[in-house]
Amino acid sequence: MPPMQSQNLSQKANYHHGNVREKLLDAGLAHLKNSDAESLSFREMARQIGVSANAVYRHFENKDCFLTALAAKGFQHLQIEQNQAMQSTASQPEALKRFGLAYINFAKNNRNLFTLMFDRSLQHDSANELSEAVHSTYKQLYKLTACILDKNETDPQVEILATLSCSLVHGLSHLLLEGRLAESEEKANDLILLVMNYATNLLTVADEVER
Repeated sequence: MPPMQSQNLSQKANYHHGNVREKLLDAGLAHLKNSDAESLSFREMARQIGVSANAVYRHFENKDCFLTALAAKGFQHLQIEQNQAMQSTASQPEALKRFGLAYINFAKNNRNLFTLMFDRSLQHDSANELSEAVHSTYKQLYKLTACILDKNETDPQVEILATLSCSLVHGLSHLLLEGRLAESEEKANDLILLVMNYATNLLTVADEVER
């Protein structure tokens, strides 16, 4: 078989089994590192990975479908980072603190992706991959909270504490992104750590009283 023909067959094989879809999503994630979702172009994503613009529509019906898949990827990456942050923690409250700090750091390091992840216009279908990714992330929080309280995940106290934890880190994330925590990044980071330490101490005391 001539070398050129062999190379062409190899390139075609590389695009089987969803490779084009994953490559498009990788290109989209790279775009969001420096630019917002509004400026994202199907044609540009296709050009970057070396396929025709029509190839994009074989995997994503429209731009909203593509953005929804990107947002789902964001939650999947967030969950990976949170799992890594919780490794080798000394206690469950400490694990919850690191879980929250990982959330805030993810928001800080992925501003455009984080914004896209919470775009309400994309969360219209409870069966899509974004909803599943969101559910998986919050299920992780409920599971950790239930372990701390030594209660079933369906217990009302678990829901209350999980909601408080989520509200705290999500609010801190937005305050950080909006530059409203402190005049410098260093002071903002110090303040976040102090708040998280304070919250963890309160949680530890409450847990001891409960027991």
